[in-house]
Amino acid sequence: MDGSPQEAPCRGVSSASFPFVHVLARYGPFMSRSTPSSSASSSASSSASPSASPSASSSVSHSASSASRSRCGAASEPPTSASGPLPPAPSSLTVTADDLDRCVQLAVAVLRRAPAEAWQQRAGSLEWDCWETVEHLSDDLFAYAVQLGPRKPPLDGEVPFVWESRRPGGPANAVHADRAAGPAGLLQVLEACGALLVAMVRTASPEVRAHHVFGLSDPAGFAAMGAVETLVHTHDLAEGLGLTWEPPADLCARVLARLFPEAPGDPGVAGDPGAAGDPGAAGDPGVAGDPGAAGDPGAAGDPGAPADAEAPVAPGPWAVLLWATGRGALPGRPRLTSWRWDSSVRR
Repeated sequence: MDGSPQEAPCRGVSSASFPFVHVLARYGPFMSRSTPSSSASSSASSSASPSASPSASSSVSHSASSASRSRCGAASEPPTSASGPLPPAPSSLTVTADDLDRCVQLAVAVLRRAPAEAWQQRAGSLEWDCWETVEHLSDDLFAYAVQLGPRKPPLDGEVPFVWESRRPGGPANAVHADRAAGPAGLLQVLEACGALLVAMVRTASPEVRAHHVFGLSDPAGFAAMGAVETLVHTHDLAEGLGLTWEPPADLCARVLARLFPEAPGDPGVAGDPGAAGDPGAAGDPGVAGDPGAAGDPGAAGDPGAPADAEAPVAPGPWAVLLWATGRGALPGRPRLTSWRWDSSVRR
């Protein structure tokens, strides 16, 4: 997902079948990224900037995992309605088919605003242009969908499509859009590939499992992987196309909970009073009702001091997701140069 380490995290390569160096060749860019140029930098809360590109000599391979819908907290007796049993409510770890569909539709809507002449621009800090990056994203979604497709999905490798690059340094894809169809046709390819994965996630049994290099996964895991690919690559595209992209916080929070369980804080709770920077934390010089606290700017007897300073706001889920994918820094946490998600099944 970045410029120097070529990206290829979407499909999965079995570590048992390939030496680790081969995995790095395919996944290096998604697992590590170089610092983008100043022109590629952007606010962590607005446009997104992922990136990386696979080398022409090594094909990119992503594997989809069958996502199992979370059943945490289910009652012993399932809730019912007049029409029958109700489906269990998704937990904070569950990324659903509806979440993925929402993600793809939001991305397509934003990308439709791009000027026709901008598609040859480099996508953020990636080594690909914006057209190639949309092809790569479409290919990711397609690859995850077909990984869930067989009656018995592969558990130790991926469905053997041929992924190939059309130029040295370009993305290795099975999916390529007809350039004669223009940007509208390119986005139709993206939307269609997204719909394939949405359909597979919606119809596959929660018990299905399929291979991914970052962990054997279930349909919900594949939905989460498709969502993170869409979120961060649309960030890259927004940088290259001059667009603004700030996805919904709740969607980013669920993706973080499922794929990045070690991410700092609780990104799903914006303004959580117990989050870092809690204005009521012990020792906070601005604690309300503590007029004698050392350094309290609002302490009695200091008529010239300003009112209690506001506590720092904890970063939101989108900023944390950009940090977790090597696309931004957080307070006290520098930009990552190496990273990966965990697609294993959660209960």
